[in-house]
Amino acid sequence: MKRWPLLVSFALSSSCSRSGLSDHTLDAGVWEEALEASRSCSGVEMEDAGPFGGRVMLTFDDGPHRVNTPRVLATLRAEQVPATFFALGEMLESADQLAIAQEIVADPLFDLANHSYHHDDLRYVSASKLYSEVDGTHERLVVAGAAPDLFRFPYGASTCTSRDRVESRGYRVVGWHVDSVDWCYAGSGSCSLSRVPSAFRHDMVGYVLDLLEEHDGGVVLLHDIQSRTADVLPALITAIRDAGYTFAALDDPAVLPLLNGVEPPYDPWLGETCDPADDRCSFAEPDAWCEPVADGTSGVCMRACEGYCPDRTGSATTFCVETPVGEGVCLGRSDDANHWCDDVPGTVADEVDRFVGASGASAARRTVCVPEDWSAG
Repeated sequence: MKRWPLLVSFALSSSCSRSGLSDHTLDAGVWEEALEASRSCSGVEMEDAGPFGGRVMLTFDDGPHRVNTPRVLATLRAEQVPATFFALGEMLESADQLAIAQEIVADPLFDLANHSYHHDDLRYVSASKLYSEVDGTHERLVVAGAAPDLFRFPYGASTCTSRDRVESRGYRVVGWHVDSVDWCYAGSGSCSLSRVPSAFRHDMVGYVLDLLEEHDGGVVLLHDIQSRTADVLPALITAIRDAGYTFAALDDPAVLPLLNGVEPPYDPWLGETCDPADDRCSFAEPDAWCEPVADGTSGVCMRACEGYCPDRTGSATTFCVETPVGEGVCLGRSDDANHWCDDVPGTVADEVDRFVGASGASAARRTVCVPEDWSAG
């Protein structure tokens, strides 16, 4: 996630339309339609598609492993990174691995979830076989002290029927946004899968970061049975943080509202009012931030620009504004969508020049909702 520094102190990614920008809730009908449209028969695709405002959720499959899972847990604890472990029932048959599962449950930093019993492809098995895979693991997870309600299909392989059957057991299906293919990097440390660009054939960390950029975060698939994953995990966490991301848990409704069955919060668009203490601007536009205005209790979403800015249906048309310090940021034009700037506290309607920069855009002036101090300058 790329964060552009604040200019000066004075100064679903949802696409649905709405008429009152001061009302930051979704109409009940719109919410239900969005939730229904988000449902998928896939075991990979997530209802929450991002961007995620730079939030990253780590998940680990196929354990617990006698040696590697404790190493993974130690790293996560040292770095205070939450994670969800999707366990196999057969891995919980031995007392020592069950003890590791109990250790996971006992730590509030972690969650223990269901990944079937034998890691079979559940798309075409009988109903009785699927239920035994789900229920058998559920029983062992309960013995470990868990109250599991998250399920991940082996290989992410699901049909509408198999997914319906899993959900009938009270589970929510969790896919992923970023597949680290850590199993491919195991051993030699190189991966020759065709989907892995040549630049990352020997660089699992770089590959994960490249995929995270597509969603500005997201759910990452890893495997705690892999020794190489345990080896690389400290460097991966450091690299993710150095890139400007933060870590979250799967049960965070602010990051994954659809998975957690809650109405998604409104993610303000460029030029709209925002809360500097709860900056959600980057959830709608990855490179945006909430710039404080007026007394600092409110703000306006901005993003660096040269010449042009993106627009969103239902929000005011944007304009690349030249700021008092000679930089360019995207703000909203004064129009009916923001009630002629009334919906953006701390701003005033002012005619300003376009910041052209190196874009080659033509010079222009538009009436834009700019911070009051800009107008005074």
